[in-house]
Amino acid sequence: MLKYVIFKTLWGWFGILSGPNGIIRTCLPAISISKTKEYLLVGIDRQVVRENGLYADLQYDITHYFSRSYEPRFRNIKLDFSSLSAFQKSVLTAVIQVPYGQTITYSRVAHLVGCPKAYRAVGTALANNPFPLIVPCHRVIKTDGSIGNFSGYGGERMKRKMLKLESLASPCRTLRSAVYSGK
Repeated sequence: MLKYVIFKTLWGWFGILSGPNGIIRTCLPAISISKTKEYLLVGIDRQVVRENGLYADLQYDITHYFSRSYEPRFRNIKLDFSSLSAFQKSVLTAVIQVPYGQTITYSRVAHLVGCPKAYRAVGTALANNPFPLIVPCHRVIKTDGSIGNFSGYGGERMKRKMLKLESLASPCRTLRSAVYSGK
């Protein structure tokens, strides 16, 4: 059985969907509970039960992330990678290491996963990231310092807001000097 929770943040309603092997999907803040539920459960054809206390510590961290109360440390969270290819898993595993307030380029991620010319494939893997925020795909930018695309709820506007929240107020100027090395 799958379980989900939708909870209020300062930016809107955030959702988490979980199964027996961990978190299956998250949804960045949407304008309503119904929008979040629609996005969170798209394509799910199994029984789903709402459980308000699901991942209570994570809810707390996410709520505080969006209120900018502190830098969250998403620890001890089990993510269900079973629906992802080995390449997608390697990309998400690399990106999850990018620290709060820093960025990395698509090209650098490609190098880190051992496929230096696969920066477009990295972009595709991130476009299908089922765990936005927990796997911080919003921290991946283009080599020229521009932010690139974002398929999470809210699109590029949400990506810009998240980067600004993490004190990267001027991406084109700040990001070039703050690009994460992956060390």
